[in-house]
Amino acid sequence: LTVRLSAIQAGLSFTDSSTSEEYKRLLKGLHIRQSMDGKSRWADNIMIERWFRSLKTELIYINEYRSPKELRAAIRGYIDDYNSLRPHEALNYATPDDVRFTYRKTDYHIRIVGVKVYPQGYAAVAPIKSQMTGVNLVADIGNGTMNVLYIVGGRPQSGKMFTEKFGTYQCTLAVREAFMRQTRRELNDAIIDEVFRTGTANIKASDLAIVRAAATEYVAEIFRRLREHGYDEDTMMLYITGGGGCLVKHFYRFDTERVKFIDDICAAAKGYEYMAELQIKAGQE
Repeated sequence: LTVRLSAIQAGLSFTDSSTSEEYKRLLKGLHIRQSMDGKSRWADNIMIERWFRSLKTELIYINEYRSPKELRAAIRGYIDDYNSLRPHEALNYATPDDVRFTYRKTDYHIRIVGVKVYPQGYAAVAPIKSQMTGVNLVADIGNGTMNVLYIVGGRPQSGKMFTEKFGTYQCTLAVREAFMRQTRRELNDAIIDEVFRTGTANIKASDLAIVRAAATEYVAEIFRRLREHGYDEDTMMLYITGGGGCLVKHFYRFDTERVKFIDDICAAAKGYEYMAELQIKAGQE
């Protein structure tokens, strides 16, 4: 029995709430089984997540690649080695190609056949990339990092991708330090989070002013880093995704015509599904 399995490493993609019915119907029609079971069943993907970790720590993170073509070739070589040459302790030192097993009266043979790697933040804008004319900057502001990607004429630029340690967590630390320095008191993180998300909180005006000032200074530094990477507010469009977008909304003066926010928390998951659907359909032609 040959069962093709689709697994997407994008958190929310693993839940029914973010998986489009159209995408599920497409996979079902092609007899492809999704690596998911029920809503929020993170354990459904333990095995493929473990494999993704091996791929990244054993190949991607420890090498430099001059082009996407070189990276794709390296990944193909890793997969071939993983399937056919590399013995696995969990398989009694056999290779995946040598192993057959039976589960619920069905015989299986599993091998990895391919991996697609995309820049951080790209999936969130992939469905609208055809609308991204001219020079665009995508800033994915997460908890610990800000990943920056240039898209020119709808195409991501492989030589123009950057990662900075500018996430919401670092902003929280900056606010904590400023508040303690000025008041000699600690501020609960729940209050800081509320100010980040809404711009305000039910606290004394003087305390709120300290939080807002520290957050404003932090966001100004984010934009200084973006300019160091070539960002020009007058000639480029800026797309902001990730949870840190609220910082820019509340603590920076921006041109609403030239700065766009992708607020859908499922945007990356939907983007990965969109790209997977395109690849599956292209394979049918």
